[in-house]
Amino acid sequence: GDTVIGKNTKIDRFVHIAHNSKVGDDCVIVSGALLCGSVTIGNNTWIGPSSSIMNGVKVGNNCVVGMGSMVVKDVPDGTTVKGVPAK
Repeated sequence: GDTVIGKNTKIDRFVHIAHNSKVGDDCVIVSGALLCGSVTIGNNTWIGPSSSIMNGVKVGNNCVVGMGSMVVKDVPDGTTVKGVPAK
């Protein structure tokens, strides 16, 4: 499916956003981030540098994904996650 990027979302250099992904409004995706296929990112979410979000994972609204994190399961709204695997 189509990959859709929301309004006012900022995407840094060297970011990979794969097929069928949806990124919400007012997000920031920092250099080196990898969004695998069918990822959904909510609104107003910050994705840290060199982080990876695995296939089919949903990251909610108003979230923070810490630098170098590997997100392997869904992240609820308003949550900060970090680490490998991200918790």
